[in-house]
Amino acid sequence: GVLSPLADCSIGKKEIRMIAHRFGLPVWDKPASPCLSSRIPYGQEVTREKLERIEMAETILNEYGFGDVRVRHFEGEARIEVPTVDVEKLRDLNGSMREEILALGFNRVVIDGEGLVSGKLNRGLVKHG
Repeated sequence: GVLSPLADCSIGKKEIRMIAHRFGLPVWDKPASPCLSSRIPYGQEVTREKLERIEMAETILNEYGFGDVRVRHFEGEARIEVPTVDVEKLRDLNGSMREEILALGFNRVVIDGEGLVSGKLNRGLVKHG
């Protein structure tokens, strides 16, 4: 029962961004932001507390100038992913940024040197069929 008028008209993400830019919407080039629950590995409980902690940590990183960022929640550990080109910049800010994220209740902060990879948590899934 879900309607998808844009998809039905073959209007994809690229076209939607162009339309939003044409109409002056300030979010026309905002990076994709998948559901916060996608930051929690499969098999781990998704709680409001974890989601809020992830959101606050990503907000802190946004305030440091990182627009496209993911904070993965691994049993109390914050694993930070930014685009590969920003990993060194993130390491340079590590001290102050780390303290702010630890203050949210994480017990450890780790910078993922591989950088931001969409769907990274899916690597651990076993393919059937």
